[in-house]
Amino acid sequence: MYFNLTNFACLRIHGPDCQKFLQSQLSNDISLLEQTNGRSAAVINQSQLNAYCNPKGRVISLMKICRKNNDEYFIIAPLGLIGTIRKRLTLYKLRADVHLSEESEEYKIFAIVDEHGNEGFDSKFEKFGTDTFIFSDSFYNNQGKKYILLTRKQHSEKALTTITQELQCNEKPESFWLTFEIREGIPWFTSELTETLLPQQINLDLIQAVSFTKGCYPGQEIVARMHYLGKPKRRSFLLVSHNSQLEKPTFIDGCPIRIYSKDISDEDEVGSLIAFSNYSFRPKELTFYGLGEFDLRRITSLESNSFFIRSSKGVFDITLGTLPFQNQII
Repeated sequence: MYFNLTNFACLRIHGPDCQKFLQSQLSNDISLLEQTNGRSAAVINQSQLNAYCNPKGRVISLMKICRKNNDEYFIIAPLGLIGTIRKRLTLYKLRADVHLSEESEEYKIFAIVDEHGNEGFDSKFEKFGTDTFIFSDSFYNNQGKKYILLTRKQHSEKALTTITQELQCNEKPESFWLTFEIREGIPWFTSELTETLLPQQINLDLIQAVSFTKGCYPGQEIVARMHYLGKPKRRSFLLVSHNSQLEKPTFIDGCPIRIYSKDISDEDEVGSLIAFSNYSFRPKELTFYGLGEFDLRRITSLESNSFFIRSSKGVFDITLGTLPFQNQII
């Protein structure tokens, strides 16, 4: 299956100081991308999840970094935050020999999921030629193999023909791709939550989006202090439901959608919703997947995993699901 990621945008960064500059700005170890180059003749590289933090350690945005070569990288991030990212990177560029350009009008972004992990699937990527850049995007193997494709818009029809005919993939809604991401614990939050969340609060340290050995970046001291000397007071959990009543965004009247427990007063919130997707994998399967952040003291004291949310369509029930790294959260 494939997805047209219309709610994401692409930022291109190129120049001799690319790697050094990104290493000084982002939460993950950019040098690890270089080590995966050449793993496959068809797949250029492994994408890498990163956070861009402000000096107080709050996350400005999540992003996926895709390395084309030592002097050229692509940043894939939510459309509503790409301008903020570019502005902040430009502010810190100083004398670094790098150039930034927003390529949303130049490139189209597709995602592919080989749900069954078919042998030889990625060998067909050679059919794309040199007009499409392909990056392995798999993090956990329990959802098959995932890929990110970047292609110039003038070549997008050719790329789509290859996707549908050679790979035999059918198009699915972008919300379905977000469901895959949420099930892996990746919290693609909107611009309303920018600079409000710490990396540990949304489990970025548990999904290999933060390096504690790479050196300095904005907010690194605060993030590292919590890792080595403290313990997060809040963490994020997977939420699931058979109902699909919520509509974007994750805010009501300017405030995050609050999560309440059935064990205590319905006026006493225990968490808030960060991201969610309304899409059913198959008939009769769960139709709501979300990520909510909770006060750890509160959630560990509750007798059940039953919660509810109030929305413009009323109240609906949700329960805790299981993330791949669930045993590391508490």
